[in-house]
Amino acid sequence: MTSQWTHVPNIDRTAVSQQVIEIVARALDQDPAKVHLHSRLWGDLGAESLDMLDIAFGLESTFKIRVPHSDLLGRARDHFGEERIAPNGILSEFALELIRRSMPELDPAQIRSGLTPYEFRRTIPVESLVRVVMRLLEQKAQQTCPACSGRLADSESAPELQCTQCGLTQPYPSGEQIFMDDLVAVGSRIEAPGALSNGTAPREAK
Repeated sequence: MTSQWTHVPNIDRTAVSQQVIEIVARALDQDPAKVHLHSRLWGDLGAESLDMLDIAFGLESTFKIRVPHSDLLGRARDHFGEERIAPNGILSEFALELIRRSMPELDPAQIRSGLTPYEFRRTIPVESLVRVVMRLLEQKAQQTCPACSGRLADSESAPELQCTQCGLTQPYPSGEQIFMDDLVAVGSRIEAPGALSNGTAPREAK
């Protein structure tokens, strides 16, 4: 008899990467063999806003997660304000450091002074989607039932988590909230006294 729940305790990054590549290739009508982790979604693959919605839907349905509805700069603007992030249309040193610490998969040479939000978007690779999926899968795997502390797993009857002991259902963790919390934490470390002396901040430990 098939279990009512599905649960994968170990997350295979290689398998996740391949699935993400296939989702991106399908949404952009590309040959999966020609889409790589370092392929830039906008810069190389020609993605547009509607394509990203298709990709987000594919990620959510495949991995049973809730991806954030805004990008890093959108969340940064919401929390820190436009003037802290992109005064006069140019990313601030604070914004650049947020990017460096939050998106270590990016080429550091491209995160430079004078970068505009549009130019930044064109640097984002497929690997950034893999990082997002891995973060959400790891967070989902850490969830426990608030009623009995039992293990939560994907329900096969609805897009939600369900306790394998007491049956209590829970929505999937909000990707928007998870990544906003991460961003605020990174921003707090950057804003610590001396962290941005001479325009340079220490890199996060990997």
